[in-house]
Amino acid sequence: MLFAKEKTEVSGLCPIRISELLLTRFTHDIAGPISAVSNGLDFLMNDAKDAEDPGAIEIRNQAVDLVEESANQSLARLQAYRVAYGVIYNDTAETQVKEITDIVKRFFHKSQVEIRFGTSIPETISAIKRRILLGMILTLSRVLIYGGKINISFGGEKKKQIIVRASSEKYKEPVLINDVLMEKNNIEPDVENVPYFFIRETCKKAGVKISFKYGEENGVKSVEFIADFPQ
Repeated sequence: MLFAKEKTEVSGLCPIRISELLLTRFTHDIAGPISAVSNGLDFLMNDAKDAEDPGAIEIRNQAVDLVEESANQSLARLQAYRVAYGVIYNDTAETQVKEITDIVKRFFHKSQVEIRFGTSIPETISAIKRRILLGMILTLSRVLIYGGKINISFGGEKKKQIIVRASSEKYKEPVLINDVLMEKNNIEPDVENVPYFFIRETCKKAGVKISFKYGEENGVKSVEFIADFPQ
């Protein structure tokens, strides 16, 4: 069964510190694919002397594939983080949900995480809903280190609730995420947990109530993250 966690209070946060940690987290997450692109290009540039060797041709083709895949990963992460943690539109501006579905599709390409958007998803949402939605998806993906499914739906009156649910037979226990979102145990922000602080504070600023539940039923572990918008 899913069970909710008690909410307590913590001290205020330093915006500059949050910005520093988010930037550090971004550069850490994008360093791997960028390094792979750089290494692949170095190999290709220094491999001209063996241009006719069949073995070298095969290795060169693999390097080209690595560069292409790593470049795509870098772009996907850049686009996702730009929407989730950056400023593109005014919060009330209407945006196309298809932009989010495309970003999510690229972000989780060739991963073990399957994303499913329900039929209740509207065609357009406000920019602040778009930011929070993507932040919720990225947050729950952190527990699916062994793979799993993430289902997204909109519910409630006027579809003002965003409901994101992750499920898997095995996952990383979401205790840290819960403690940050529900303001328990005086957790301090660091490079690992700063995205959870960011989405929590973003929801607070927008007047969005959040709930977070997790548990196990019939051998399947699940996490449910709900954002309830004021209108």
